[in-house]
Amino acid sequence: MNKSLALVAAGALVAAAAFGIHASARAQSAVATAYFGGLQNGPAFAPRIFVFNTTAATPTLDLVLRAPDGTVLVTRNAAMTVQPYATGILDLTAELAHAGAKSKPYKGVFTAVLSGDAAAFTDTTCVAHAVQYFGSVKSPRGACVIRPLFVVPTN
Repeated sequence: MNKSLALVAAGALVAAAAFGIHASARAQSAVATAYFGGLQNGPAFAPRIFVFNTTAATPTLDLVLRAPDGTVLVTRNAAMTVQPYATGILDLTAELAHAGAKSKPYKGVFTAVLSGDAAAFTDTTCVAHAVQYFGSVKSPRGACVIRPLFVVPTN
């Protein structure tokens, strides 16, 4: 019986070590970031982010929205997962629905930041842009496309 207990304990230690190595490798993986500046939210504006994945990878992206003074309005891990060769869409109006004073919708200029594993999310593997609609998305009076500044780590 003691041999069985020793084998179970040894197996548990090996599993824990393997999990630790995997978690450490994941924590140390390079992160690419896309910055979208000058977006605006309010009754006359409807900002969206579009990410087209041009590869067979499946990037999972984190989202941070910041006010002009740098204050974090929204932080959401795994806000978007983009399937292979598909387009992901983030409705930033919905993300900002409770980010204003007294949990009301945030109205004003902001910056959106998307980040993810650099092996799957770079300016050469994903086409990313924000669309700033003027009016509603269903019936806009106009729109403009905002390309991000991509920051991709170099080795």
